[in-house]
Amino acid sequence: YVAEDSAGIEIIDISNPANPVQVGQFDDGNNAQDIKVVGSYAYVADSGGGLEILDISDPTNPYEVGGVDPGSSARGLDIVGKHVYLANNNNGLEIIDVSDPVSPTVVSTFDDGIDNVYDVQVAGDYAYIADFANGMKVLDISSSTNPVLVGSDDPGGSAVHVEIKGTRAYLSASGGGFDIYDLGGLITPTAEIGNLLANDIQTDYLRVTQSLMADGGLNVGTNAMIGGTLTVVGNASSSLQGNPGVPALSVTS
Repeated sequence: YVAEDSAGIEIIDISNPANPVQVGQFDDGNNAQDIKVVGSYAYVADSGGGLEILDISDPTNPYEVGGVDPGSSARGLDIVGKHVYLANNNNGLEIIDVSDPVSPTVVSTFDDGIDNVYDVQVAGDYAYIADFANGMKVLDISSSTNPVLVGSDDPGGSAVHVEIKGTRAYLSASGGGFDIYDLGGLITPTAEIGNLLANDIQTDYLRVTQSLMADGGLNVGTNAMIGGTLTVVGNASSSLQGNPGVPALSVTS
């Protein structure tokens, strides 16, 4: 799915990477700047047309089902859950509820001290925006209706694209070159997480309600309280005490 500027949206079959074939196109006369696909919908930053939502269930016949134009010129976007985060040039960052793709709704706008927002990427509760002459800004978006600026850095140049990979942010400039930021790890007093994959966890208290799998090693410094049975595949040593007649630790080699 390619945002092709004045040519609109191109849908290309890449089942044979050596011979990509265009199978569909949509052009409404605006300039498609960025595109993200979720399920059967394509979300397009459509320059002067704002956010455009296409039904792509039939890739040979994409068609518009909804959209919203908050003004200015949409340049980039990201989508997480039911929200699209629209980099909307001098209008700032628009947060749009797309739970109903036919009728998307702007729920908030952040434009405080904004130059021209060219790109946005969301990671967790934060939106990282490339704000052209102002470099990178970081917004707390834990409340979609009240985004708050929590950090910024201007390395010079003109920031046009931001990418988040792991704990690093990569900010590129229109004049060439890019800056790399270390975002650190996850530090939070409390968190409820459905699924967590991590190389290293350090915590004073960890409660797992269903299962805990450690591929490498599991080291408990002082005490461990286990409600059921702890099964270890490999070798183990322990001073755990179980209920009478019930082993607290079983080892399978």
